[in-house]
Amino acid sequence: MFRDAFLSDGGVGLMLVITADEEFEQHFYLKVIPNPRGVTIKVDSVGHPYRTPAMRAALLKALAAAEN
Repeated sequence: MFRDAFLSDGGVGLMLVITADEEFEQHFYLKVIPNPRGVTIKVDSVGHPYRTPAMRAALLKALAAAEN
């Protein structure tokens, strides 16, 4: 689930994501960085999220949305 979003003065965005894999729930941020070809989306390393299937699915969904 994508929740809050924040935008810096420099145009870099942070999007709060909540994912769940069975009993395991985690919150993390995706960093959205503008570039000449569109945007780059990275998992923000501050929270050190686990690379679970739900986390990967959220990243792929964000990438697909950015392409449209």
